[in-house]
Amino acid sequence: MPHLTDLYALFVDETPGRGLGYRGLGYRGLVRDADTSQDVLLSAVPKGVAPVAYLSFNRNGYSTYCRVFREYWDWVAKRNAERYQNTVQHGKNYDAKNMLHVFRLLQMAGEIAETGQLHVRRPNREFLL
Repeated sequence: MPHLTDLYALFVDETPGRGLGYRGLGYRGLVRDADTSQDVLLSAVPKGVAPVAYLSFNRNGYSTYCRVFREYWDWVAKRNAERYQNTVQHGKNYDAKNMLHVFRLLQMAGEIAETGQLHVRRPNREFLL
């Protein structure tokens, strides 16, 4: 399929003798390091070997997924533990500080639409807190 991008033929090394020091045909698998790899690992294949399947690899989607996954776990490791405990304690499964900002921004947007003015200091501070 000459014009299809990121389409790879998959091959299986069926060389007998998988013991210590086994090299077989030298296929290296699909990925180099499953935790950090964002690309398909390619191997040289002898001429005339038939593929067992084809793999369509969404490189952009997978790279985005890996980046977002890594960013999430970085955030988990660095998050404010006290704030997280507050979220767990109230048992509602939402971040109260984030919810405060959502309410504030929605109220401010409505205020701007109605009056054309922006009031940074909120008259309902206690409600928001």
